[in-house]
Amino acid sequence: MADVCGDGIDFQDFDNDGWPDLIITNLANQKYALYHNNGDGSFTYDTYITGLARITLLHSGWGINFLDYDNDGMKDLLITQGHDLDTVELNYPALHYKEPMLLVRNTGKLFVDVSRESGAVFQQPWVGRGMAVGDIDNDGRIDAVVTTNDGPAHILHNETATANHWITFCL
Repeated sequence: MADVCGDGIDFQDFDNDGWPDLIITNLANQKYALYHNNGDGSFTYDTYITGLARITLLHSGWGINFLDYDNDGMKDLLITQGHDLDTVELNYPALHYKEPMLLVRNTGKLFVDVSRESGAVFQQPWVGRGMAVGDIDNDGRIDAVVTTNDGPAHILHNETATANHWITFCL
């Protein structure tokens, strides 16, 4: 088991095997921790085999959510980021206090960083902290509200083009 900072955490079934898995963010140079639920009360550290180690090594994560942004049935990851030290770049030039958010697509085998092609919002560095997700406008796509340190809250409206279906129930 790896050491984790635990500023952000989510518990959902990312691989659709019926068992909820665990993702925990971490500070830069420590990788985010993905624990696969084995269904027998134990978990396997899957950060490396899913590609998350490579994607998250230089990032400091806070708010994190499994969500299906493209309605393909696989739970992807949306992550708010930003280091906790505003002077981190003085000693570690590869790390940053303000960081863009990450959008990571679940391919069923690996996680792939799709931030660059997912819109300008994923190029803007913030000191992201909290996040809530849900379908704000009832269009079948998951949106997000993100808070930042000493900055505004941001609403991320999901405009992903998809032919995949969704359903709404009125109870």
